[in-house]
Amino acid sequence: MRLGSLSPLLVLLALAPVVGCATFQDDLARGIKYYEGNEHERSLAVLRSLEPDIDSLRPEDRVRYYYFRGMTDYRLASDTFKVRPDARHWLGLAAAGEKETPDALKEDQKARLTEALEDLNRDVYGGADTDDAPAKKDEGDGAKKKKKADPDAEADAPKKKKKKSDE
Repeated sequence: MRLGSLSPLLVLLALAPVVGCATFQDDLARGIKYYEGNEHERSLAVLRSLEPDIDSLRPEDRVRYYYFRGMTDYRLASDTFKVRPDARHWLGLAAAGEKETPDALKEDQKARLTEALEDLNRDVYGGADTDDAPAKKDEGDGAKKKKKADPDAEADAPKKKKKKSDE
């Protein structure tokens, strides 16, 4: 008789992780909806509240979280709201996760991810990342112009090894 009264409790305990995971996925969907509706502040609030629980998301949802968190920071970045480094962090995680979970993002999202990371990487590494990238006009930066104008100095300089993360 006592076992019968525990059955509903056991069922509830067994379903708790499934319900919790659904809640995280619902929060992610809500954050994405706000992002897609150009409500970036709301999107950021929802995604930030989800951050402690991202390990509860499925791998493909985790990649989507990284992407939308990074793109939200990227869209909100300004002189007063300095979140470009945060955007680069989250988009870097999205790019790494996307390699292991290739179907997590749509093709247009992958293209935006690449474009945004290239822009954010210029903040860190300066200039264009590849020879194919359009040259960014640097006004008032004589040091960069001198360096490009003196190929002998560049040839004499020791070459740095590329980090695996730079490739």
